[in-house]
Amino acid sequence: MKSGKVFENSCCYGCGVTLRKKNSSKEHIIPNAIGGRLKSRKLLCKDCNSAFGSDIDFKLTQQLSFLCNLLNIKRDDGEVPKTIKPTDGDYNLRAGGKPVPKKPSIEEIDLDNGMRQISVHASPEQAESIFKGLQRKYNLSDELIAEAKASAQLREEYVSDSLNFPVEFGGSDAFRSICKTAVSFFVHRGGNPCAIQHLVPYIRGERDKHCTFFYYPVQSITKREPTEILHTIIVAGDETAGVLYAYIEYFSCYSCIVLLNDAYRGASFVETYFFDTLQSKEVNKSFNISISLDELNALLDNRQTSQQDIQRAFAMALGIALNKIKKATIHDIVEKTFDDSFETFPEGQIMDEEMFRLFLEKFQERFAPFLAAQMSTRDENFGEF
Repeated sequence: MKSGKVFENSCCYGCGVTLRKKNSSKEHIIPNAIGGRLKSRKLLCKDCNSAFGSDIDFKLTQQLSFLCNLLNIKRDDGEVPKTIKPTDGDYNLRAGGKPVPKKPSIEEIDLDNGMRQISVHASPEQAESIFKGLQRKYNLSDELIAEAKASAQLREEYVSDSLNFPVEFGGSDAFRSICKTAVSFFVHRGGNPCAIQHLVPYIRGERDKHCTFFYYPVQSITKREPTEILHTIIVAGDETAGVLYAYIEYFSCYSCIVLLNDAYRGASFVETYFFDTLQSKEVNKSFNISISLDELNALLDNRQTSQQDIQRAFAMALGIALNKIKKATIHDIVEKTFDDSFETFPEGQIMDEEMFRLFLEKFQERFAPFLAAQMSTRDENFGEF
């Protein structure tokens, strides 16, 4: 009986089993749920990958789900982020930072002319479900429902109330996931698995170890553009100092240092990976990192970081995300205005003064509510720690 093709020189670093075609798995070195694209089948078996993914990786990605939602970070298969719920208020947040009512509402009013006016407050998807309910309630034909949809007066509104989302960073499970990313990247780039084998019980949750913690140096390690949000992995080995460590940064704000080995015996090296989360592609970046074993030990022993450093980094990423949403909203307003303005004119007609005047009128109608909502919320905090 054939046991399946063996991947050359590959064993699961989580349990040591030889990786074959049947038991190998696609390990996302940066979790798939936060947009990770770097992956390998030569790192973990199916059992270990599944266990880590449903435990420590899940805990970490839950902490980053808010940013994933605002930035509309898609998984490897194109799946969009799930809708998230604020601590209070009447709206949930759909992928791309789009608010939708928690509970759609419907109001029916009998008019003097014998007609019935029905007002629906809902997202397009929720409204479709309501139409089906009305069809069943009044036993309406498909033709009448289609006519009602076509004649319905649509009105968009912008949420002016603040939405509060609790954001949590850190914790033992999240740090174990970050350590796993560092270990996976080290092995993926050709590092000797023996150099990190002592970390496996920690990653598996079988032993506690102070090897991972927040790291926010005075000078930024990665040189990025002001509008970029990056995932960063830097793994460095120092033969002279005998230290192997990693710097992991998610969304340019969740930054940690990982001590991989304080008795490193290999050659000096630096391996890097930079991923632009907004463009969904690997990029080249300059960086500057140099940290001694004594500095690493002091940081990991004291385990103290400034809450202000974390908040400042998060606020930076949040600002980029909100600007992205505003630009997308304005672009959507312009596109819808073009469609509404020119649908009554012959196709291909060159814009004249009348068409331009109509476009401006409809643009003002659509843009004014958006601008008013922006003005009413400009001084309020979006999210809370």
